[in-house]
Formats: sequence, C-alpha cells, structure tokens
Amino acid sequence: MASTLRHGLVLLTLFCFSHIALCPRPADTRPARLVDLDDILLDLISDLSVRKVSLLCKSLLRRPPHEISLVKELADLGGKYEQNQERALHRLVNHKPWRRLLPRIYEFDNYIARGQEGVGCRRCKSSVLLPHEVFGTIWDAAPDLFDYLFKGTDENIRTFWTETQQRSTAWHDSHPAVIRQPDASKRIPIGTHGDDTGYHQHDKVLIISWNSVAVNLDTINNKILFAAIQLLPAVAGITLNEYYMVLKWSLNCLNQGKYPAQELKR
Repeated sequence: MASTLRHGLVLLTLFCFSHIALCPRPADTRPARLVDLDDILLDLISDLSVRKVSLLCKSLLRRPPHEISLVKELADLGGKYEQNQERALHRLVNHKPWRRLLPRIYEFDNYIARGQEGVGCRRCKSSVLLPHEVFGTIWDAAPDLFDYLFKGTDENIRTFWTETQQRSTAWHDSHPAVIRQPDASKRIPIGTHGDDTGYHQHDKVLIISWNSVAVNLDTINNKILFAAIQLLPAVAGITLNEYYMVLKWSLNCLNQGKYPAQELKR
C-alpha cells in the first residue's frame, strides 16, 4: 500500500508539472481542451492507485478527441495485464522529457508504529521530494516554468520585500536572506503548507507542500509536493519530526543557493 501511494503521488506531481508546462498562463485563459486535466487530478487525489489512473484516462478518452499523448499512454498502462501496470508506469515516467523537471525521490530512515506486530515502533523508509532539488532541476530544465512558478516578474519579488519591510522593519532588516543578498529581485520568498485529508476508514494522510509566495496562482499550479504522510502508523514525537528535519535541511540548502556537499546527518 505504501509503495502504491508513493508511486501514485509521484505520478500526481508529474501530472501537475506537465499540466503547468502545457499551459503556463492564468487559469481563466486556458484552452478548453486542457481543462479536463484538472478533473483528472481531483479524482486522483481521492484514490492514488495506478489502476485508478489507468481507468480514469480510459474514461477520458471516450470524450471528444484529445491530442494529449500522455493521457493515451496512461490509459494503456500494462496492456491487458494489470499486474504489469506499476512496472509500465515506471518505464513511462523515466522516458518522458518532463521527467527531468523532478529529481529522484529522496529516501531516509524513519520510525512507525508496529501495529499488529506488537507495541513500540519499527524502522522504515520514508520518501520526499526535496525542495532545493526540485527548485534546481526546474531552474536548469525549464527557465520559463521557473519564472511562472517562483518569480512572476522581478517587480513581484521587489514588491513582496518592500511590503514586508513596511510591516516589520526589524524582522526584514535582520533576515539572513536580506543580509546575504541585497538585490531584492534575487530573493524568492518560500512558504510551506500542511493539511490532512481522509485516506482509509479512520486513517488520514498529511500533505506537506511548499511554494513561492511572490506569485499568485491557483492551488493546483502553486503547491509543490514535499511529502504525503500516513498518520495512523505515525509515532508521536518521532515520525513527523523526522520529516520536518529533512524539510528544514532542504530549505536551508535552498536559502544558501547551492547543493549540499554531503547528505543530511541525523
């Protein structure tokens, strides 16, 4: 289940990026034929299984003709053999040109409850998309998309910092980013967001995302996935803290403007 959830979330994120790349403009000016991608994403959020993705795309293809080859390929995942769908999904993703917009999933050691195996906790692997690596790969592979997601215009960035200084001069003037980089147009302000959603019976999944707060976009184009955390097996004071430690490390790397020389020491 955890593997399917992780793979589904990767697909969901890739779909978001392909959606943005196809249509880097305000939502109300999008061509009508692209609107259906939003419908697919909303359905995916409720059920992230690979089989559901394939069924959704098959249903979509019954509508008026579509020119989006990705949807057609997703509809045919694994052919008639459902057991091949996850392998086919990996093959499809790895050969797509927009795959370079996302880094590899970062895995780290964590702890979850033993559940029926007994009291206490056990070690596991947790997976995230590191903000500094996502930021870097988009910068390298798609400059126009980078501006759309993070900057808007240089004036957007300057306006943010000017208004911030007016609200709290002391906070602004003592901020490490302001001290390190005097040019306001080169300081991209980052915000984080977290919210949980129903998953299965009484279980929930916490979605942690991040985004530039200098641009005003609708949620589907603005929030970039960091992690999806199943809450039922989470160990209080441990599981979520490990995620937050990795997030803090990655955001610090982003603030410094360079890739870390070594992995996070924990």
